[in-house]
Amino acid sequence: MLLVYRRLFDDDSSTRILIHYAQTTEIPWRQGVRILKKMASTWVYFLQSKKAEEVGSVFQEFQAMVDTQYLQYTIRRFRCDNGRGEYDNTFLRGILCVRCISFEPSSPCMQHKNGVSERMIHTISTMARAMLLDSRMEDIFWAEAVNTATYLHSRSPSFSLHGRTQYKVLNSRKPELRHLRRFRSAAHKLIPAEQRNGRFSPCS
Repeated sequence: MLLVYRRLFDDDSSTRILIHYAQTTEIPWRQGVRILKKMASTWVYFLQSKKAEEVGSVFQEFQAMVDTQYLQYTIRRFRCDNGRGEYDNTFLRGILCVRCISFEPSSPCMQHKNGVSERMIHTISTMARAMLLDSRMEDIFWAEAVNTATYLHSRSPSFSLHGRTQYKVLNSRKPELRHLRRFRSAAHKLIPAEQRNGRFSPCS
């Protein structure tokens, strides 16, 4: 498994983190052509700072999720930009060393070397921007838009996966789509019967 770990944006208030991994499994030769079966998915985590402790904690959370929910996969490489503060530090390197994960930073000022993550960042940010503009919501809801964009992207057909979705390839079943609504749709919370003031009080 290849783990690509990149910042989505930087600003004064928060740091946005995108984690993308791809599992590539080689299958036998077929008519002289080497075929690779690629399985990919994307997760997004939101941080308050770029401190090594917080970045390391998020990576450990992601590692635990992979270990418990996707037992057939193993993280082998950690590929990132050359961020000295958040990535290239003793704390995070120690976490990777314990799990025997190879640390592969890109060269300084060579972000294009991390092309898989850079393209995913562009895709997610474009989708989030379009949803914010279409819904006419303020920029403070960027996190909700990014989360929604990531959720929809993993359930959208991919050309590289021959029309299949990331979700289906990863989980071996079709995603459920009946619950999807337009971004900024009105929602009402149901009030349990035990918490209502009377028979004719609001239900939501």
